[in-house]
Amino acid sequence: MTRQCPSCGQLLPAQAVRFCVRCGHALAHEDEFQARAKQAAQQIPSATRRPHARTPRRRPSRGWIIAITAIVVLAAAGSTAFALINNHRGRGVSAGGKAGEHVPTTVHTDSAPPPSSSTASSKQSQLAQITPLIRQNVSARHLVGNATQQVGGCTMAPEDGITLMRQAISQRQQMISSIDTVSVDTIPDGQQMLADLKQAAQQSIAADQDFIGWMQDIQTSGACPIDTSQDSSYQAGLQASTQATQAKQAFTGLWNPLASQFSQPTFTASQL
Repeated sequence: MTRQCPSCGQLLPAQAVRFCVRCGHALAHEDEFQARAKQAAQQIPSATRRPHARTPRRRPSRGWIIAITAIVVLAAAGSTAFALINNHRGRGVSAGGKAGEHVPTTVHTDSAPPPSSSTASSKQSQLAQITPLIRQNVSARHLVGNATQQVGGCTMAPEDGITLMRQAISQRQQMISSIDTVSVDTIPDGQQMLADLKQAAQQSIAADQDFIGWMQDIQTSGACPIDTSQDSSYQAGLQASTQATQAKQAFTGLWNPLASQFSQPTFTASQL
């Protein structure tokens, strides 16, 4: 270590001297000098001292490195797949769309949705409008049955029977006019059902008119009973009644299943 004179700063020789070679200042003994030098070294600021060596960081294990690498690879693969899917959608051309546009795909199913409560209510309402028309035809059939049985059994005058037959015809005609105003758009085979009912009424009117002719024949002859097998009016009435029965059967075949389902009365062909 280089020594200096504390008075003038003169560099001193390495060997111990008692006085400065320049100014003659008395120097302390060598042991005292070394003690002062040690004390001065301890007073040096901590910032100028050499920092302690840092503890080396622990290197990550091989398992952690593999796990992190796998996560990075999977994330990159997912991003690539997403980009490919978007690119494929963008290039597709759907019906009604242009190239490069994404058109959503509509999935169709074969199963029909269940009928809503509003549809069922509409069916019941439309069927309920037909029921009074059927009852009107049933009433006409009752008049015809009473007239033909009593006149044929000679228990009713032919003119009274004719009056009843004409009332029955009037009721059937009113029913036919009302059929044309009924809506059956929610009823399965509704139009066909009304057509069968209308045809049954028309054929019944034709039969009623023929039976009126038979009653007039009795009134003209003044004899009762007469041979119906020889009366042309009566035979024509039977033929028209057979055609009416066929239409009545077709009508009841469509009406009765729906009537049972929607709380409406059922009927037989003989009642119409």
